[in-house]
Amino acid sequence: MLRLVDRTRTPKEAPSPWPLPPALMRWLAARGVDASLLAARFALPDDAAERDEVPMTPTALDELLDAAGALVGEPYLALQLPAELPFRRYGLHELAARASGTVREAMERTVRYASLIHPRMVFTFEVVDGGEARWRHQMRGYPRGVGRASNEYALGAALLHLRRAAGAPDAARRVWFMHPRPRHL
Repeated sequence: MLRLVDRTRTPKEAPSPWPLPPALMRWLAARGVDASLLAARFALPDDAAERDEVPMTPTALDELLDAAGALVGEPYLALQLPAELPFRRYGLHELAARASGTVREAMERTVRYASLIHPRMVFTFEVVDGGEARWRHQMRGYPRGVGRASNEYALGAALLHLRRAAGAPDAARRVWFMHPRPRHL
């Protein structure tokens, strides 16, 4: 019997620890937003804001970011959050990048260490003709990406760290996303 496998479908997801949900709960609370219904919807523990990380699937994390954006009336919240979220500690990849002597070294260290924190996360960094650098973020098992909010958050975080390392406000010339273009930009 021949069995066809659809490789475009999202794999069965297992939760992994993420620092983003607790930081998001703290961010919402600091703005006076009652996020209790949001926390209940995503089965976050009552003390989620007090934790360093909570387990979630990548799809649930993307949906949480979307729902938080809707809650505060900001459809592009995921792009803004990297600069505003109160994280309590850095991951290995972030520490390695911050300890780098050059922007290139920081990006290469992020590529090397990020998957140790989130096994499905894959970054690539390459310098092509003319000295242009290309940075790519993907999630293993998600050929079309996890979702718009996750894609935007990943880009926002990468640009924030790149701008800080380079000391320049314009860290990117072009950006592409795996998700479809939103109707209203």
